[in-house]
Amino acid sequence: MEKDNSYVISEIQDIIFSYANGDFSRRLEISENYDENDIIASGINMLGEELQEKSVSKDYFLKIFNSIPQIVIVFDINETIDFINKTGLKYFIQNREVSTLKTSDIFPPEIMEKINQLKKTSRKEASFEVPVIRNRKTKYLQSSLIKINEVKDNHFILVAKDITDKKNEEQRILKATILGQELERKRIAFDLHDSLGQELNAMKMYLNAMKYMDITSMKYKKSIANIHSMLDESVNLVREITNDLTPNSFARTDLVSSIKDLTYRLNLTGGVKINTIVSKQEISLKDKNDELIIYRIIQEFLNNSVKHSKAENIYIKISKAGNSNSVTFSLRDDGVGFEMDKVDNKNGILNIIHRLKSLDSEYVYESTPEKGTTLIFDI
Repeated sequence: MEKDNSYVISEIQDIIFSYANGDFSRRLEISENYDENDIIASGINMLGEELQEKSVSKDYFLKIFNSIPQIVIVFDINETIDFINKTGLKYFIQNREVSTLKTSDIFPPEIMEKINQLKKTSRKEASFEVPVIRNRKTKYLQSSLIKINEVKDNHFILVAKDITDKKNEEQRILKATILGQELERKRIAFDLHDSLGQELNAMKMYLNAMKYMDITSMKYKKSIANIHSMLDESVNLVREITNDLTPNSFARTDLVSSIKDLTYRLNLTGGVKINTIVSKQEISLKDKNDELIIYRIIQEFLNNSVKHSKAENIYIKISKAGNSNSVTFSLRDDGVGFEMDKVDNKNGILNIIHRLKSLDSEYVYESTPEKGTTLIFDI
């Protein structure tokens, strides 16, 4: 039995209504006659198939969109949120209803200011770092804002990731650096006061006493000789202090020679024996500043071992494998060791770690009570 036109039109209206509500699975019947109504039905069915395919693609897109670990939010120029992935929902929305929210409801003022700036310019994107208060704690977002002009109304995409841990690490390193600098200043002040200061005070006392001496007397001549001797000692002390600040060897030679000079001077003090093995291949860095940082790392390690480890031997090995650009520095002592997580910052541990990180070096720094301390790093 053939369907009349009114019935067909009603059926078409019904199925189009289904499509409008997101149900793309329904299809119209096509008769064997393939008349005018069948042609319309065929077109409607093709539309349903295409819409269903598009719907599957949209679901697939949303699946990928929600798997992105960064925060991704798409919104229009009127602050209406079009898409927000699961990471964004968790970070900004939590249990609130998305459809009732504008970007100004969820973004901190710093992000809104960047959005407003981008609206007013011809620029397509902006990158920035912003603080966000979450659960009464300050978090940090590294953000990129992109403006899309290909649609009727301008849209924006915000991509952001939480860098709080990185920021906290940077703050920790900065504090360690400041602490290290402060300790270095105190050490220099101590050297100046207790060493050079004592020599200068002694010379002052001699000079005050000499005002009342007979310049032809033996006592006067001995005082002059003593002052000369103390002056020589003071000059040597100044050289030692300035050499600790910037080793003279760096001005005239390479890193390895500077390290050998350091270990030679420490070996002269007796007690700990420092053994140094260096690869036969030429070892040098392009950046002289990097060489100075490495020198400081080794100097700090040696000073810690000499002062605190009660070691009998310290071993330094500097090696380069084949044609590799990588240089490996291995330092080890046979001292009493310590527990890394319980050590006082004054032992220079944070200074060494900060310097290693500034070189972007891979390293192993470990110590075990009664088994000594080891530091291995690659440059």
